[in-house]
This record gives sequence, structure tokens and C-alpha cells, in this order.
Amino acid sequence: MDPEIWGNLPFHLLESVLAWLPISSLLKLRCVCKRFNNILYSPSLWATRGRVLRSVPAWYLFRGEGRECAAFNPEADCWFKLPLGFLPSSKGRVVAAAGGLLCVRQGDKMIVCNPLSKTWLELPPRKNTWKFPIVGMVMDTEVQEYKVVVAGRNSTCGKNLVTEVYSSLTKTWKDVENHPVEHHYQTSAVYSNGFLYSAGFDGVLAFDLKQEQWREMKGPSMRDTQLMLPQICECNGCLLMVEVVSEHFLMTRVSIWALRRLDNEWFKLASMPQRVLEEVISISGTRLFTYFGHGDYICFTIARRRVLVYSMSRRMWRWLPRCPFVQGFARRFTTLAYEPRVETQV
Repeated sequence: MDPEIWGNLPFHLLESVLAWLPISSLLKLRCVCKRFNNILYSPSLWATRGRVLRSVPAWYLFRGEGRECAAFNPEADCWFKLPLGFLPSSKGRVVAAAGGLLCVRQGDKMIVCNPLSKTWLELPPRKNTWKFPIVGMVMDTEVQEYKVVVAGRNSTCGKNLVTEVYSSLTKTWKDVENHPVEHHYQTSAVYSNGFLYSAGFDGVLAFDLKQEQWREMKGPSMRDTQLMLPQICECNGCLLMVEVVSEHFLMTRVSIWALRRLDNEWFKLASMPQRVLEEVISISGTRLFTYFGHGDYICFTIARRRVLVYSMSRRMWRWLPRCPFVQGFARRFTTLAYEPRVETQV
């Protein structure tokens, strides 16, 4: 292993070797020398990486207070810091993610950033402002375009859900069709198969990104139960909702419901075992938890920096290692699937 040989590898061979490394190892290379730091921003490196790796394994992103973010890498089974200190303000929260980018809402402002390359862009002002809007983000890798969808209601629009869509190609917001909505829906929108989904107590809203129209769907038929968390998530193209039943402010049952594509009917996929439920109660008490899905896993964010995951293929529950550096997870918008991509431009 002559160091002179390895130190003088042709550039294309070096890129071919580095393309196989996990993203966490590539980030560590930035500290080795200026040459490695420059290689990390090479377009040909990421083109090679895209050819040898069919997909980018997603990290699980958890937002703490202020600008503290933690990301869990399932491949390495460990936590990483994902600092957002390069943003112009410490206020705001991450509300969406797509294609290696994060969408941060700071009051009426919307910022899109790449936390790995530490680049950011403040989006133009919107025509409408809402206190708790529905926010979703999608990335079209073929044309390298991302879209941010923001929808909400206020006193001037009555029962209509007013929607604006930002395109990174036109760099402008576009007003789309208003839709009458009677109920409140979760503010984070989940992308799946060309639609953004937002769940409520009485149904699910679906935004067709191609037609730029909303439509309503029915939610799971949970009669004589209490749906405490009207959230929706996505795993391997399957839409999921979690039912949390409580009696006298104490959780008694947690079930996972899935939407069957063939007939658009919801069915109960799994239930949390009593032993695991008792562990959750002992940690969180009566406080609610949030959840999200990606790939094979549904992640439940519990109190005290604890995260519980359910594997759909293995039908197993397990606790992730405790996060070592974020003091506490924020209660709103804490969980997202984040694909680490240095090359994605804002």
C-alpha cells in the first residue's frame, strides 16, 4: 500500500472510489484538506454517485429548540448534528423537505436551504399570509425543479382553502384554484405518487401537483374511538395514519392504519404491543407524540429525546439510540425524512 501511489491517483479513479462512501464519510473528508473539500463539490462526483447508488438513503431529521437539528442515519445507526446556524435568523422552524433541501418558515417568510452546502434562498413574498398554513415541498430531479405549496384560510377567504405554489424555475408564486374546506387539517403535507396529502379529523385532503387542484378523501373508519393525532405519513408509496385511543387522558391503544390503493379503503395494519405502549406511557406520560414515515419505517418521536420505530417489513418495534446532543425535541414539526444531497442547488 504505497502512499505515493494512493496520493497520486487519477482524478476519475479517486471520484469512483469516493462515490461509494456514505454521505457521513464524505462530509468528514471536508476536514482532511482543501483538495478533498473541493472534490466534495464536484458535479462529476455526484453524477458518478448517482450511477453507482440507485437511491439516497434518507436520514431522519428532528428539530430541537432554536436552530438545533439532529439527524439519525439508519445505515450508520447513529446521530449527526445538522446545524442551521448559517441562516439569517434563529427564529423559524423546518416545515418541509425534498431532494436534499429544507423549507424553513420564519413568520411570513419562507426560506429554502441546503444544510450540507450551507446555501440558502429567501423566497419572494406571498400574496396571502396565514398563521398555520399547510406546507408541502416536492423535487423533480429530472428537470431539477422544486416546488413549495402553501395553503390556508383566513377571514377574507371564508371557507375556501387558498393555495399558492412556488417554482424554482420561474422563481415566482402562482395562485391556483381555491377549494372549500370545512375542517382544519395538519399543517405538514406528505408527498406520494404525484399528490400532497394533509390529514384532518374527518378526512384527508389531496393536492394534485399536475392539475393543481385539491380533492377530498375519506379517512379511516374509526368508530367509537378517538383519533388524537390527525397526521398522515408515507412509507414505500403507502399512505398511513396512526390512531391513538385514550381513556381518562391515558393512552390505551395505538394502531397503524394503511390505505389500500386498489379500492381506496383503509385497513388496520398493526397495533402497538402492550409492553411497548407501557414503555411509551412511562416516558411521555399523557403528552402526545408526533410521527412520520419513510422507506420501511414509521418513526414516533417521544419525550426525552427518545424515538421509537416500527418496521413494516419485519413487523418489529425498536427504540433508536438516545440523541446525545439536542436538549429536547420541539413539539411541532419535529420529524421529517431528509435525503442528504450536497449537490442540490437552492
